Amino acid sequence: MNGNVMVYLMVFLAVGGLTLLLFWWRNSAEELGSKITGIWENADNTIRVLIYEIDSIFQGEVVWTNVQNQRILGARILHSIELKRFKLGRGIYNCPFTHQQYQFQLKLVRNELLSLHLHTQEGKSILKEQWKLIK
Repeated sequence: MNGNVMVYLMVFLAVGGLTLLLFWWRNSAEELGSKITGIWENADNTIRVLIYEIDSIFQGEVVWTNVQNQRILGARILHSIELKRFKLGRGIYNCPFTHQQYQFQLKLVRNELLSLHLHTQEGKSILKEQWKLIK
């Protein structure tokens, strides 16, 4: 009986360790990077932003706009995005209309839905919206 308990304990520890390793890998910054790379559309469908990586830092440029916003086409509005574990990231948002900079947090809500929260240096919330993945 003592041998059976030891076997059960070893199996439990092995399965628990593998589960923890899989959870850790699935929530790594590298995994998040592969999931946020692509073209995202803002909540009111007026712009689309390509999020891409250069030297482990992510950027976002406007690649499509509605007719009223054509002058911001090509503007880099997201930059210095640093990814964290557990589907989170932080960076700087440059408003293409006012040219003001805001801090932002992003969270991958699910594979095709990104939550973006803009705030001032003092922490005052400016905008919260969800973007959907186009490509």
